[in-house]
Amino acid sequence: MDELSAVERRLFCERSLMSAEHAETVEGNAFAVSGDQREAVMINEEDHLRLQVMEGGLNLRGAWERIERLDDTLEEKINYAFHETFGYLTACPSNTGTGMRAGVMLHLPGLAMMEEIGSVMKALSRLGCAVRGIGGEGSEADGFFYQVSNQITLGRSERDMIADLEDTVEHLISHERHARLRLVEQRRDWLFDRIGRAYGVLQNAFMLTSKEAMDFLGMLRLGLALNLLQLDAEHAVEELMLQVRPAHLQRHAGMELEPDARDVMRARLIRSGLAEMKKADRLS
Repeated sequence: MDELSAVERRLFCERSLMSAEHAETVEGNAFAVSGDQREAVMINEEDHLRLQVMEGGLNLRGAWERIERLDDTLEEKINYAFHETFGYLTACPSNTGTGMRAGVMLHLPGLAMMEEIGSVMKALSRLGCAVRGIGGEGSEADGFFYQVSNQITLGRSERDMIADLEDTVEHLISHERHARLRLVEQRRDWLFDRIGRAYGVLQNAFMLTSKEAMDFLGMLRLGLALNLLQLDAEHAVEELMLQVRPAHLQRHAGMELEPDARDVMRARLIRSGLAEMKKADRLS
């Protein structure tokens, strides 16, 4: 970890490859990441050894198969501390048992704008799920993005926990789709105004904070999903959401930037990105 600069560590956090706690503690810690940045290992994080695999879409089983192979490979070289009753002792006590946390990132603007997200979170908690913001524990749900993961790690197999989470997420997606339909039916003018204002600000702003950019881009993503905006933007909005975060901006600039300078650069990148999307749409 001492071979990485503070900006580099923060960049891995923004890509959800490293926890904020791990990024803050350098001495005695280590980090490994695969070339495609889909597999990562944190040493001496909250868990003594934390393995992580990411997949696109609702592909929890694919992620599980990859991390199981990674785990088996490491276990050939490492003698894990294991207890027949309590499972892996390399994990934080809150992860007793399998030590596995499976999570899904979801865009839930419909539930948030219909003011139903609070009751949904309570229901998910009763089902044994944790709900966090885009940056993990303690973070805000900027851009209407939420992480939903299993909270219970003891007493059930990994595959059973994954099946339960898949079922929960499928129901959550269904609720979100219905919330979006109700938004269009019941609050159409208000919804169009929110999306239009977000698009207008993103096209014309000369300074944008990280939260402003994420929230406006989240509204833009909703507008595209509802076919209210015509842009060639498949995955382009998500890429912008990543590139305008603080560490990514500073890597792009090749230097550390003060907050105001980041806000100016962020707005410029978004204006440029939207112009490219509009150009591509005209060509198609």
